[in-house]
Amino acid sequence: MTPTTAVQPYDFEAATIHETGLVLVAQAEALVIEDDVDDAVAKTVLAIVTKGLRAADARRVELKAPALAECTAIDTAFRDATTPFKTAKDLISKKASDYFKVKRDAEDAARREAERLEREAAAARAKAEAEALAAQARGEEPAPTPEPPPAAVAVVVPVAQAVTKTEAGTVGMVKTRGYKIVDEAQIPHEYWLLDTARIARVYKAGGNVRGCEEDITYSPRTH
Repeated sequence: MTPTTAVQPYDFEAATIHETGLVLVAQAEALVIEDDVDDAVAKTVLAIVTKGLRAADARRVELKAPALAECTAIDTAFRDATTPFKTAKDLISKKASDYFKVKRDAEDAARREAERLEREAAAARAKAEAEALAAQARGEEPAPTPEPPPAAVAVVVPVAQAVTKTEAGTVGMVKTRGYKIVDEAQIPHEYWLLDTARIARVYKAGGNVRGCEEDITYSPRTH
């Protein structure tokens, strides 16, 4: 069985407004403006429509006011109540993020160092082999085989755990690729924000902006 919604007192008002609106729509569809008389009739209907909209919206605001006031009071109470939670969350998140980043940076540095040592060892081996082959080609007594360079030893760094399971829940570290500006002059032009609202204010005040041109439109206003 489909549940039915209880009829509210304002439903009758809304139904009456809707029916009146349908009549106005029919009048608007039938309007043809060919002379000043037709234009006056159209603007009369427009004034009626505009005033009807204003009255309906005012009634809507009036009916919603008590409920909105109660919702606002609830939001305010819980916003104040949860402010310490958000502060604690931000503090711990910042500290955990900083700690995780230090460990990840140490891991990356250790890996790069191990790779550098391995490259140097490989280059030393290649050089020794090349020198031995050159000496052999010249008929010289091959030089004693040099001691092989020590194997690369990476610095042991604790692995930064991306996911930590706790008694209170599982916490994961999410990587976010952000940015910081180091030289504004090098930022490409397409990344600069066009302030269209400011341009509109300039033209509304009678001014002009290079790269733009005046665009006049007309719209009726009911007083």
